[in-house]
Amino acid sequence: MTSPDITLRQPPRKNYESDVCGSLPIHQINQVQPYGVLLVIDRDTLAIIQASENTERVFGLAARELVGALLTAHARAGGRDAGRGAMDTGGGGAAGGLIPDAALEGRSDKLPKTWIIRDKPYTTLVHLKGSYILAEIELTPAGDRSFVSTFQDIRHSMAAIESAGSTAGVCAAAAREHRTAKDLDYELCSVFELMSHVVSARIASIRFKEQDALNAGLHERYNRLIEAIYGSEELHQSLLGTATGVANLLSGGGAILSYRGRIYAAGDVPSRAFQEDLVLWLHTKELKRALATDAFPTLYDRAEEQKGLASGVLVIPLNWKKDEYLIVFRPEVVREINWGGNPDERIRFEPNQVNYHPRASFREWRQKVSGTSLPWRPEELTIAENLRTFIHEYIHNHYLT
Repeated sequence: MTSPDITLRQPPRKNYESDVCGSLPIHQINQVQPYGVLLVIDRDTLAIIQASENTERVFGLAARELVGALLTAHARAGGRDAGRGAMDTGGGGAAGGLIPDAALEGRSDKLPKTWIIRDKPYTTLVHLKGSYILAEIELTPAGDRSFVSTFQDIRHSMAAIESAGSTAGVCAAAAREHRTAKDLDYELCSVFELMSHVVSARIASIRFKEQDALNAGLHERYNRLIEAIYGSEELHQSLLGTATGVANLLSGGGAILSYRGRIYAAGDVPSRAFQEDLVLWLHTKELKRALATDAFPTLYDRAEEQKGLASGVLVIPLNWKKDEYLIVFRPEVVREINWGGNPDERIRFEPNQVNYHPRASFREWRQKVSGTSLPWRPEELTIAENLRTFIHEYIHNHYLT
C-alpha cells in the first residue's frame, strides 16, 4: 500500500531544544569540553606533534616536554596488543602495537587500544587521520571492573529512573543516583551504547506490534464499510452508519457528508450553521486531496467555538466544485505536559548576554494544551485516501453510467 498524497496540518510547536542550541554562544566560552589527554602524532615517525595542557596527569610531564619526543619513549602497547610488531602497524615496527593495523583505517572513527604509561594501563582511542594520528587517552587508568559489574550498576540506576512517574521525578532520581562527577571511560560508554541498542530494539518491537494490530483493525473496519456501501441503496446511509460508518473507521466522534446539495450528519458533530459555513470555507480551498489536522482552530477561526467537537478534522474531498465532502470530526483532548522545570527558563543569561548558566530548578512545571485532538495516524490517512478513491469509482459506476 502506497502512502497517500494528503495535506497534513499540525499546530505550531515550539522546539525548545533547537532554541537552546541556537542561542548558546559556544564560540565565546573559549573552552573545549574536557575528555582526557589529547596527542597529535606524526604517523610516519611517531613523533608527538601537539599535546593538551593536562599531560602531566598521565605522563608526569608537561606538554612542552612531550612535544617533539617519540611516542614509543613514553608508552608501550598493553593488553592483547603487547609484543605485536611490524605486521600490526602497517610497516612501523617500532610502534610495537601502539597503533592499529593500517588495514583497519576507515572501518571505525575510533579504535580502542591499551597503552602502558608509567606502568599503568590507559584506554586510548586512536583516530587514523591520513598523515597524523589523534590519540585520546583517558585520565584514569583502566580498572579491574568487569563488564558485568558495570552493567549491574547501570541497571540499578535505570530501575530507579524508570520508577519515576514524571519528568521531574526522572531528573530527581538521576540526581539521587549521581551526586558526584564521574569520568565516563570508554568501557562505561560502551555499556551505555550496548544498552541503547537493546532498548531501541525493544521499543521498535513494541511499535511494530502496535502498528500491525492497528493496520489489521483498520482493514477489517474498512472491509465492513465497503460491504455496507454495496449493500445499501443510499450512499449517506452506509458512510454515516453507526456500526460501520466512516466515523467508526477513523475513530472520530462524528461525521458529515455534503453530497448533492444536502448535508447528512451522524454522531457528535458541530451545529448545522457551522457545517454550512465549513462547506463554504472548504470551497475556497479548492481541495483535490485530503486535508487532516489535529488543531483545526489554528486553521479556521470559527472552529474555536466548536473545538469541543471539532478540534480535529479530516476532510475527504469528493468534488470540491460541487461542494461534496466527507468530513470526520475528532473532539478536543486537553492534555497536561509535565516538564522538568519551566521550558522557558531552561537557561539563564547574565545581563551582558554572554555568560550563561543552566536552570536553577527542575521543579515540575505543568503546561496545559487545549484546542487539539488525538493526532491522525499515517495508517488512518492511508485508509482515508483509499476510501476517497473507492467512493469516486463507486459514484462513477453506480450513478454516472
